[in-house]
Amino acid sequence: GAVLVPATSVADVVQCSFTENVTGTTGQTITNIITATAKNVAGDDVADSDDATVTIVDVPASIEVTKRATPVTVEEPGADVDFEIVVFNTSPVDRLELTSLVDNVHGDLLSNGLCPLPITIDPGGNPYVCGFTAFVGGEPGFEERNTVTAQADDDDGNTVEGKAQATVTVLGSPPSILTTKTANPTAILASGGMVSFTFTTTNTSDVDVVTLETLEDNVFGDLNGQGNCSVPQVVQPGESYSCVFSTNLSGVLGETHLDEVTATGVSD
Repeated sequence: GAVLVPATSVADVVQCSFTENVTGTTGQTITNIITATAKNVAGDDVADSDDATVTIVDVPASIEVTKRATPVTVEEPGADVDFEIVVFNTSPVDRLELTSLVDNVHGDLLSNGLCPLPITIDPGGNPYVCGFTAFVGGEPGFEERNTVTAQADDDDGNTVEGKAQATVTVLGSPPSILTTKTANPTAILASGGMVSFTFTTTNTSDVDVVTLETLEDNVFGDLNGQGNCSVPQVVQPGESYSCVFSTNLSGVLGETHLDEVTATGVSD
């Protein structure tokens, strides 16, 4: 007799899943083909296939740049400042080749020798570090704002860029003067005698010109016009102004004559 087979039947569905690591280069497509085989109710082999495709896409590379100045302030007219630049490879997977490091004030740091030649920076590895010393100067209140721009190429030939800034401010140097007073002679008869007083004011400022405006003695008063003393006087840094005033002194035997001079001036 003949075997009767239903014209149609409800098919059972068998499902499974698995996980595998897929690797490749950017833009590459990887195709997997799966083939299932089975036997039908008549005992014959049956098979079918299907495929799935995975495309490798680029994970963007990135860098982070920091710049530090030590110290961040200098006194006029200026001083040497230490700069430190650090470039971090913050990419998830790409190695980076540092190709350019340019400072808007100090120029191309790789070409002028201030920073070492480019190196490869691994993701999550040790950063690229450069340190150099440069003079920063100017008038009080001047700010030197250094911006460094770093460029690097990743494994796929893409260029990434990062920037960082450090600011150094020039402060005014405090002006100062030093005034001395000498007497000649330092001893006289009680009946009296002429004594010459020499007043010397030195501009001890580092850079400021000082205009000497007054010379006041607590005993003899305003010295302007007395002896050869005359104010105002312009005194350059490191230079001095001197004048002499003579007067007759007398007193009691053993008495000490003491007076004090005060000089005032204004810096530039």
